[in-house]
Amino acid sequence: MELIFALSEQVNYWLQRLEFYEAVPEFLRRAEPASRGLTNGPPYYASKRGGAFQLIRGQRYTVGDAALFPILHVRNSPLRGRF
Repeated sequence: MELIFALSEQVNYWLQRLEFYEAVPEFLRRAEPASRGLTNGPPYYASKRGGAFQLIRGQRYTVGDAALFPILHVRNSPLRGRF
């Protein structure tokens, strides 16, 4: 079985951080939430370093007996400008 999820960098960060699928240490370092977003009212997600999602996009990860492929929703691509 193959699963393709159109999920944000933030969602993939928490899925890896909470060990739902194999963690990529460099992705976790780059995608870690920055304090500027957490201390804002209301809080929002902003990563500490850019380019984290490119490290995992389209890669194959195993979740149980299924394959998971992180991708961005079509509205988030290309990764520039407003949508």
